[in-house]
Amino acid sequence: MVHHYGICRFGQRNEVMLSKSNPTQIESPCVRNCCLNDQDICVGCYRSLDEILRWSKVSEEERSKILKNTDRRKAQLSSVRLNS
Repeated sequence: MVHHYGICRFGQRNEVMLSKSNPTQIESPCVRNCCLNDQDICVGCYRSLDEILRWSKVSEEERSKILKNTDRRKAQLSSVRLNS
């Protein structure tokens, strides 16, 4: 089951985006497709619910770790979809 928060579409995001107002700050990977799967992973940005809630409070180092987690999850979820 997917829990929908807003419009649900599968987003594309492959690169780290830097804030225009602060070029040293990593922007949120949110693609405005807030849909959580059964493991509370957003199928738009691949962050966990906990990572989404913590994003605005964490350091740039932690944001970088979160983005690495999203890359791993995206690869895992994509392979599951292909094998279905």
